[in-house]
Amino acid sequence: GLKKVYTIRQGTTGGDNYVLPFETCFKAMGGEILGSEYVQMGTNDWSSYLTKIINSGAEAIAGWTSSADAIAFYKAWYDSGAYENIPIIGTMHGGFSDFYIMMALKNGGYEAAVDALMEKGLYAPINWCYSIDSPENQAYIESYKADHDGSVPGGNNLAGSCYQALMLMVTALDAVGADATPEELRAAMLAADFESTEGHTAFEEGTCVAIKDVYVVKDIPLGPSYNYEVVKTYSDVMPEGYNYNVFSDAYTG
Repeated sequence: GLKKVYTIRQGTTGGDNYVLPFETCFKAMGGEILGSEYVQMGTNDWSSYLTKIINSGAEAIAGWTSSADAIAFYKAWYDSGAYENIPIIGTMHGGFSDFYIMMALKNGGYEAAVDALMEKGLYAPINWCYSIDSPENQAYIESYKADHDGSVPGGNNLAGSCYQALMLMVTALDAVGADATPEELRAAMLAADFESTEGHTAFEEGTCVAIKDVYVVKDIPLGPSYNYEVVKTYSDVMPEGYNYNVFSDAYTG
């Protein structure tokens, strides 16, 4: 339901790849980008950027930066008072909203900033998290917990996505056998169509780009750490993404 956002993006390939497509689709759906800050990697002082964002009338900040830059950004967001009425939406999770960022803020004396993020809601897209409610994923989680004293994987996509990648190899080997040539194995991988921890995976015909499920997740406290909770699922997302025209009426009225 947001109409006006201000975007930030780290001056890296990741920053461009994660934020520019969002801007294109958001504007096409009738949204307004009030401003966009391209911030060099290694930026520790976000105060001038936050001043512009606060004065812009933005309903939210959407974008991505990573690691130390993200930690500095959240600190500035809190110190500036923007946390009171300008929530944050990640256009990608990794390095921006994963659990270790929240833990670094908490352990660095900014637990109040983390509490504000949890209260306002910090959302991002992801391909896997522990809370995906499918038989395949829940079986994996129970196995993981048995091997890790009851703990679930950390709040990022690494554990389940690595497992999905291995299951792709297993699926292909089951189809062609361990004596297959590299070419036969590659063909079997591209022909694979299976369900595992991430949900459904197949490949676009004629390419090596996957058709996958995408989950919108929210950061949540979980035990002494932080994790992700699924709030919306998009199934079988094609490589070019959803056609925003299908959803435009919901945004433009």
